[in-house]
Amino acid sequence: MKFNIEGLVNTDDWMFLQRLMEVESINVDVAENGEYIPAISLGGGEDHAYLINCPITKIDGDEYPQIKLISDIKHKYKWEKVVNGKAKKITIVRDEVTWEIGGDTWIVNQDSGIKIYFDNIQVLIMAIDSIGGLIKYLVADSVPIEVSKEKLQNYWSFKTDALVMSRRKEIDIFDI
Repeated sequence: MKFNIEGLVNTDDWMFLQRLMEVESINVDVAENGEYIPAISLGGGEDHAYLINCPITKIDGDEYPQIKLISDIKHKYKWEKVVNGKAKKITIVRDEVTWEIGGDTWIVNQDSGIKIYFDNIQVLIMAIDSIGGLIKYLVADSVPIEVSKEKLQNYWSFKTDALVMSRRKEIDIFDI
């Protein structure tokens, strides 16, 4: 059997990220600061949203991470600001991976993260394959998107231990 799995950022979320590029200053705040977190707050000007990882069950019966931007969040988290500034560029981190198990083939096209470039700092936000829908974020002068086969194998380790094909790339939010 062949499973085509797709988990791409929806059009409304693309448009929100494009609007963030137009504001003078955006805030990036994290909920319950730690290695893995439940949500990230993104806002600037009139626009504000919470980035969450909302795992979705796909045709193979397994859950896959799904990046979503929502306007309201029920839980009252303790928020910590990690960056405030003018975004120079925002990209979507897209994984294209294939694996085979027992004669079945999985072809996955998945938006796994968002990267925001500021003047002197970058923020990489990655959805983690977890039942709890967790997010991992990194903030540094330069944050690579980890394109090596080993790093991609590690990211997809909950699904398979033998990727046949793997590619991770950045897509500018204006290149729809």
